[in-house]
Amino acid sequence: MGKIKCKKCKTYFIKPESDLDIIRVLGVNLCSKSCRRAYIAMKNNEKKEKLMLKKQKVKEKKNNSIPKLKKEADRVFSIYIRTRDALRTTWTKTKWNCITCWRLNEIKKMDCWHFISRVYTPVRWAIFNAHLQCKWCNWPKAWKQYEHWIEIDKMYWKGVAQKILEDSRVVEKLTQEYLKEIIEEYKLKLKNLK
Repeated sequence: MGKIKCKKCKTYFIKPESDLDIIRVLGVNLCSKSCRRAYIAMKNNEKKEKLMLKKQKVKEKKNNSIPKLKKEADRVFSIYIRTRDALRTTWTKTKWNCITCWRLNEIKKMDCWHFISRVYTPVRWAIFNAHLQCKWCNWPKAWKQYEHWIEIDKMYWKGVAQKILEDSRVVEKLTQEYLKEIIEEYKLKLKNLK
């Protein structure tokens, strides 16, 4: 009679005369019923861990999808623009001045307005392209892009609005790395503002 090594406890045991007396699970030799139970529990835990890792990878992939990252980048950028313009115009974070009509409004009545539409990704997160605007001026029927053009040139220097317009015509493909970079950049800028 030969000796067999138990797969679970790694001890050697004498091979029984009959193959029917050997305790086996999935072709693995085990020395006792307690080793059998422990081996089955170990295999079940391994399966659960693999399944959890797979779910976690799917969740990470969903969280790192371009639409979600774009939404997060827009959110962080909007907060940064609101804070920047509030501090620049009124020195407070509760009331802000509109860039086109210069009305003083509360936080709920203001939007982060883009001079060139957010559809154009090269200038979507450009700091010269976005400013605070009241909901009335940002309303589609009262669209005041020309006034915004004039205010941008006054605020920075002549020709900035034209440069933004030219930059918007560049074709750019978004990547996850680029969007993560933008999110981190504006989070850091926001931290420095506060």
